[in-house]
Amino acid sequence: MSLSSPLEVLVCGTKFGAMYMRAVASNPQFNLIGIHCKGSDRSKKLAEEYRVPLLTSLEDIPKKDHSKAAIAVVAIRSSVLGGESESVASSLMKRGYDVLIEPPIRSKELADLIKSARSSERKLAVANMYAHLPHIAAFLKAFSDVAKKRRPFLIEVGTSFHTVAFLSKILDAMMPGSALRINKVSTEGPFRRISAQLANTALSMLIHNEVDDAAPDAYVHATMRFSAHFPEGTLHLVEACGPLLWLPAMKTVGYSKVGLPLSNETTHPIECLMEEDRRNSSIWISDGWTCAISENILNFASATKNLNASDVLCSRNWSTITKAIGYPSSVHVAYEEEGLTDSLKRALGE
Repeated sequence: MSLSSPLEVLVCGTKFGAMYMRAVASNPQFNLIGIHCKGSDRSKKLAEEYRVPLLTSLEDIPKKDHSKAAIAVVAIRSSVLGGESESVASSLMKRGYDVLIEPPIRSKELADLIKSARSSERKLAVANMYAHLPHIAAFLKAFSDVAKKRRPFLIEVGTSFHTVAFLSKILDAMMPGSALRINKVSTEGPFRRISAQLANTALSMLIHNEVDDAAPDAYVHATMRFSAHFPEGTLHLVEACGPLLWLPAMKTVGYSKVGLPLSNETTHPIECLMEEDRRNSSIWISDGWTCAISENILNFASATKNLNASDVLCSRNWSTITKAIGYPSSVHVAYEEEGLTDSLKRALGE
């Protein structure tokens, strides 16, 4: 997807906002016009790095003419996390910007933002870069193809409390317009197991519900893992970085002369639909995530209308899940100096 001329983008926030800055600055279809934040040393260094104005007051942000599109990315904490992203987003729409805002946002505050978008005649959307990661995008495409022919009888999800807001949008992409109904919640070690229904399909979610207070965003046991079970087999995304697998159901077609079961010779126990991303985690995040963010911004820029009904439903589903799992437990994670990966490889003689 490409634009006819570079799109002006303002980024609000310098924590996860730094990912947006890198995505915008590295894409020739965008023009980073400024950073809005409180003015920390970190923010000043980023403004110097990207050679853009540091705008600490909303009044300093230039107003935009409705005839020329400009996007403001609001990547700061929302009110549910003790921040003010909603009020910043509303002010920016009044100043002529279309707004792409990071979740989570409660449905009430989101409804107020939708009203502000309508009165300001601006576009508004809740961001979800996860849907644009190659392996998740491939999973959604494959799921849609199979689901046209067969309804899944069970969807299993593995994630962390960090990414539940994004998960709600992925689930909506799988089962559009479906409200989540929870049947049972149980505790399994540091995980919450949720048994639920989504569009008359059984949904099982295993959510890691811990946070390392010393590094709240650093300890994530799982981002996005999916297993969609169909009568013919299971579509399995091992992690957000892959691989994407198809596990055909084993079907016996007969027996050999000595009574051993025979299966279809063209069927393999595991079919790899998309190999995993073999880059190390740092590169996968710095490069893979920024590419996904670019795609998210481009999709938003090219959208001809707001899709806020979907965003509101996703917000409600997020609230349903977070209410069920409760607050994450605080832990201090002491990592082994030697990674378990190397230890496991030695144990297996590699």
